[in-house]
Amino acid sequence: MAQQNSNEVPSGWITTTIGEVCDKPVQRKPQDDETFLYVDIASINRSTKKVEKASEILGKDAPSRARKVVDEGDVIVSMTRPNLNAVAKIDEKLSGQIASTGFDVLKPILIEPDWIFSTVKSEKFIQAVSGITQGALYPACKAADIRNFEFSLPPLPEQKRVVNKLDSLLAQVDTIQQRLDSLPAIIKRFRQSVLAATISGGLTGANGETLLLQDISALVTKGASPKWQGIDYVDDENATLFVTSENVGKMELLLDKKKYVQDAFNDKQKRSILQENDVLTNIVGASIGRSVLWDKACKANINQAVCVIRLNMDICVPKFISYFLNSPEGIKQLLKNKVDVARANVSLKNINELKVFLPNKDEQTEIVRLVDQYFALADTLEKHLANAKARVDNLTQSILAKAFRGELVPQDPSDEPAEQLLARIKAARAEAEKLAKAAKASARKAAKSTVKTTAKKTKGSTISSG
Repeated sequence: MAQQNSNEVPSGWITTTIGEVCDKPVQRKPQDDETFLYVDIASINRSTKKVEKASEILGKDAPSRARKVVDEGDVIVSMTRPNLNAVAKIDEKLSGQIASTGFDVLKPILIEPDWIFSTVKSEKFIQAVSGITQGALYPACKAADIRNFEFSLPPLPEQKRVVNKLDSLLAQVDTIQQRLDSLPAIIKRFRQSVLAATISGGLTGANGETLLLQDISALVTKGASPKWQGIDYVDDENATLFVTSENVGKMELLLDKKKYVQDAFNDKQKRSILQENDVLTNIVGASIGRSVLWDKACKANINQAVCVIRLNMDICVPKFISYFLNSPEGIKQLLKNKVDVARANVSLKNINELKVFLPNKDEQTEIVRLVDQYFALADTLEKHLANAKARVDNLTQSILAKAFRGELVPQDPSDEPAEQLLARIKAARAEAEKLAKAAKASARKAAKSTVKTTAKKTKGSTISSG
């Protein structure tokens, strides 16, 4: 039911429902030999709100959900997990194609399709339809929930002005988002460049010599599986912390998920008991090349997928070696020696034979200080970037909210009021329904006539043969 409330909507606007201004879609089963583009939920890019992956399929291979015909200007809204807001506007190339019954297809009548499209992208709409979903595994709303949603409808000329303004503003937002999205890769390259300069002496112009890792280490070994040693895992934080490859990140310890084993494991695996300032590197599986400094003083040991490197502290700064292992050159050497069998691995022999550029200890200390300083700068940039992205992500909703309050463009008193537009929509729908009923009646009459004619011919044929 349309309403007009001067306290809620600008002059000339009206509050109505999506169902009052949008027709329902036509449904049909594709012919077996018909080739068409099929739009399902996975076809929608939820970030850009566009159909990006429509599948070309043959009618006989079409899923039973392929039923809803879409036309240019239609707005499709996923009824499954509506909180994810998989919505899109159908463009010319998809006109006449078929969408999944998992969508409600909104066919705007005499109004700007982009006004409906903007409405279903709004936070108010998302929250409204998400709050009435049914089902736990695949929460979904109904078409009626979408069509009963109340929204503000301005006069048609104002709709056009607002849509043009939205196009301009949201295009600017998209440009900003694209630029922000490119920055993480730039920051990552910056970190890699710093690490590359680290192992070449480029940060300080330091001189040094290239040595094998075994020549600057007191110990290079790996752990073992507790199962092999007859040791059990325990739920006891006072037991031995058991470090696996999933705990060894790239220059960071990932200890959100901790495991503990009986202390007896240390009696059987004495060599792999961790000490502060050990360097850990993964030597098995997809995480080969992730290395980190162990800076904890707690009781800990490792499994067979992790190598511990205990350095000669007289000539090495452990963090410098950690940075080397994470540098492009260090990772290149590790991966070059990787053996791909049932599970990729790097041998301890390969670890021992890694070639390390080693300046004197004072230079290593200075290089580590500079790397830490540059990485702190990168961390700060990433925090600023995250804040900027959050603000930009909210910007679209802020602009849409402003549009729906009538604050984006000035009102024009000469515009036909939305109430009259709604009356024309109702008249157009009534006329369409009248024509549809007449067409059905005509089809039924034609069908009856055909049946009678066939019956007469059959009867005449029977008499003649008698």
